Parts: sequence; structure tokens; C-alpha cells
Amino acid sequence: MNFKGTAGIPADDFKQFIDNDRTLSGLVDAVTVEAVADAARRTLRPEQAAIVIAGPYEES
Repeated sequence: MNFKGTAGIPADDFKQFIDNDRTLSGLVDAVTVEAVADAARRTLRPEQAAIVIAGPYEES
């Protein structure tokens, strides 16, 4: 989004943006290892992964 002020932001979205500094830490702390692993199992497809190297590569 690119606004030249807050006039283009709906009030609910603006309130949510303002509250993020108070709520983000709690939301992050609530994430569990199990939840991340479950999300990864449901969404990541290792057989479709690609490895990309940017910059010099030296095989060791």
C-alpha cells in the first residue's frame, strides 16, 4: 500500500496497525514448534524445492 497520509486507511485497519506494537510479541510467543512443523508439513513440498546460490561458490 502506498498512502500519502492516513486518509486512505480504513479506521479498523489503522487501529489494527496501531495495536500491533502491543500485540505482536504475544502473538509470536504463542507460536509453538509443533504448529510450525504442522504448517511446514501441510505446505512445503521438498520434491519441488530448488537451491539457488548467489555469489561465489566453493565446494569444500
